[in-house]
Amino acid sequence: MSPDSQQWQAEPQATPQRNPALELLREYHSLAGGVAEVLDDLDHLLGEASDTEARRLALLRRKLSQVLLYHGIRPIAREGQELDLRFHEVVGTEARNDVAADTILSIIKPGYEVMVPGLQPMLLRCAKVIVSAAPEPDEGAAAAEPPAEPSQEEPEE
Repeated sequence: MSPDSQQWQAEPQATPQRNPALELLREYHSLAGGVAEVLDDLDHLLGEASDTEARRLALLRRKLSQVLLYHGIRPIAREGQELDLRFHEVVGTEARNDVAADTILSIIKPGYEVMVPGLQPMLLRCAKVIVSAAPEPDEGAAAAEPPAEPSQEEPEE
């Protein structure tokens, strides 16, 4: 065979090694995110349900939450907890003087983390929260106080 008639053959490319554990973890993460969305839908329905329906939906939500906890998926925000921007997304603030600034007042959408044995917890999604803010200074009280008088000391010669 002449060199011109030989077929060119490329060197085989090294295929990346598949990591079954990592793929399983990704699937687990995806499943957990889907179940968290179902919990959000149940919360929405609970707000619109009659008393009888609300009791049934609350029971279903509680069971689903227990299944998530059993499998290492837990909520990451509580009312009264201090804001942590690694886990919480602020969607609103409310001026309050009865709690410290950056305290979670309400949870708009729960966040979750996944606990996998042998690994650090993984964030499934951030919680969307409303936090406290320092109250605005009262402008009326500031205007009512007379300004401090300048010192009347005589300059030294």
